[in-house]
Amino acid sequence: MTQRFDGAPVWRQLPDEVRAQVGPLLVEWAYAALVSASVEGDDEDECPAVRACVAGAYEVEQRLLELLTDHLPPLPEDGPPMVPVSVGSVCSTCGCTEGDACPGGCSWLSDDRCSSCKQD
Repeated sequence: MTQRFDGAPVWRQLPDEVRAQVGPLLVEWAYAALVSASVEGDDEDECPAVRACVAGAYEVEQRLLELLTDHLPPLPEDGPPMVPVSVGSVCSTCGCTEGDACPGGCSWLSDDRCSSCKQD
């Protein structure tokens, strides 16, 4: 079974000053990501504000990593990383998820096995 990472306990244990910085950054990142998702390819270069939002999303991600890395569990030296619980079901064989199905599609046979990976 895939090991899971639940961010809620980490959030509750963050110092108040870190939470005060992370909250607005997450909202700004979401807005920049929304803008980024609303444009396709070269369209980003047509509007300076869109270009700035696309770049800003990356910059905010970097700032979030700076603020949070010391509060996150270490990455494993051996084996796969934990998967955030917000991802939902994950196939333990191929890694597909509800939002990222196998090519051609698949369905869930159990909490951790998709139909593309069923045992014959």
